[in-house]
Amino acid sequence: MSDTTPANSTSTIPTDTTSPARIILRICPIPSSPYEDHKYTEYANALLLHRGHREIITNYTTPHFVHVQPSSGIHPWHIIIDLQKDKFDGLDFDQLPHEIYKVKRLETGLHFHLRDPTKYARFYSKVRPHSDRYTWGK
Repeated sequence: MSDTTPANSTSTIPTDTTSPARIILRICPIPSSPYEDHKYTEYANALLLHRGHREIITNYTTPHFVHVQPSSGIHPWHIIIDLQKDKFDGLDFDQLPHEIYKVKRLETGLHFHLRDPTKYARFYSKVRPHSDRYTWGK
């Protein structure tokens, strides 16, 4: 398995590839390479392929948009992916599905752990005010 292939996740990953959603990847820094934010497309594409999307992020003509919060080298850093950016007007984020994943790089590839919105409702409520500040699809 290549380094960019996602490892098996510990939770069921949604496979809806046609509806808009905001995906938040919370990435743990790697002690030997703490500044990996330049590899954001690798993380975003690995998740998209794992979810069953055929298109990957190569430029601004894809149906998705990626926001990158730069790495501090110590704390987790975040990638926010707006899926199907042209199918949502960006006005009411409460109507938009959100998914938060904890991401680790393992020897077998990238490992995605979906934070269940029911089980982690308090965590979602803390993260949403920060992620909702990013303009949808821009």
